Amino acid sequence: QPPPAATPQDSQSALLLGHVGDRALDSVTFLRKLWVADNRLARRVVEQMVFAELATLEADRLGIKLVEAAVEAELTRAQNELARKLESKGSKLTLREHIDQVIGVEPELYLADLRDETIVQMLAERCVRAYMLETDRCDVVITEVRSAEARDAFESGLALGKGFDELALAHGFGDEETTHVTRMQIARSESQELPRLVFATPQGKVGGPLEQNGRWLFFVAQKRVEGRPGTWAELREDVEKSLVAEPVGDMEFLQWRSAMVRRYRVELEPFFELVERKKR
Repeated sequence: QPPPAATPQDSQSALLLGHVGDRALDSVTFLRKLWVADNRLARRVVEQMVFAELATLEADRLGIKLVEAAVEAELTRAQNELARKLESKGSKLTLREHIDQVIGVEPELYLADLRDETIVQMLAERCVRAYMLETDRCDVVITEVRSAEARDAFESGLALGKGFDELALAHGFGDEETTHVTRMQIARSESQELPRLVFATPQGKVGGPLEQNGRWLFFVAQKRVEGRPGTWAELREDVEKSLVAEPVGDMEFLQWRSAMVRRYRVELEPFFELVERKKR
């Protein structure tokens, strides 16, 4: 007689993982144990799943089709980069040997997942850049001030007629080490505080401070560009050229994700009910 089917403690149906004696090992208990052991990892995996679905849905809406040769080239680049990292650490193993012996996963499974992630990343990059082209946007120079004292000094300096560049260098932080500013494009969005403030600030003027997690942003609103909605056939050439010229940045991804969460319903309550045994 086979062991009895799994019967989870809760009403949710569960995938049977195995048995110990006549007691079932089920996926609900596994997920809860994983959540308690490392909820950061669990959250990251769920976020990756959400990201992949958003990219797929938006790529379908736009009609994006990847060229197979481009996918293979990017996959080869990703594998070569992994192999290079192993070599730089002094490993004598090939990539497949490392996957099998160190990671402990079947190489074919790992590489198939890498291929899926590569496709999602390529779709997402094109979706993000298409979104930026479709949407009104503003070039901004932004600096981050990390204390209330520095914020007050920045505002006092502005009141005294000092320039943004001078104050950013004295009190701010940014990607550019020599100027302490970050240059980026902000897409128009009425649901996000920074884009609302950017588009409410006259061109050439200083905006801020905008508080974000105990830090303050000051910026200069520069050139504004009107969005150009279109199909993928109409946007493709400009998108591909822009990706060659400059990779998609973190801020672009964040703006795109925020817009996609509003465009497509993202509902994770069942997951949190499952792992935390409560509604969230």
